[in-house]
Amino acid sequence: RLRETLLRWVEVGHRESGSSYPGRSAIDRERLKDWVGDDPNAIDTLVRHFVDTARDSAREIDTALVKGDMLAAAAAAHKLKGGSLAVGAATLADLSAQIESAAKGGLHATCAAALDALGREMRLVRSSLETETRSG
Repeated sequence: RLRETLLRWVEVGHRESGSSYPGRSAIDRERLKDWVGDDPNAIDTLVRHFVDTARDSAREIDTALVKGDMLAAAAAAHKLKGGSLAVGAATLADLSAQIESAAKGGLHATCAAALDALGREMRLVRSSLETETRSG
């Protein structure tokens, strides 16, 4: 189920906006600009790095959960949380924190339940970041 969710995010062919949390944007553009300024090349570089790193972290979470390695799942979720905060993806950071906490507590089912929301939010963040690079 996680693999399917993540593949939908990686292979997303349509654009979405908004956030899984009503009233919250998928990314905080001011946070992104605080990090790299108004330089379109710097924004593009950061976005590409974040998308690659986020994809890797999500795969690490998947692999760890399949193996039952909750410490590795927590570490990957922690990494995703940090990267999400850096680009202003607060909801994605919140969801990553939920998975991190559940994994540290050994709550495999809770981690699995949070993965659908994580996948949806990752699609929204990716779309928002790609829009940012095109409009920057």
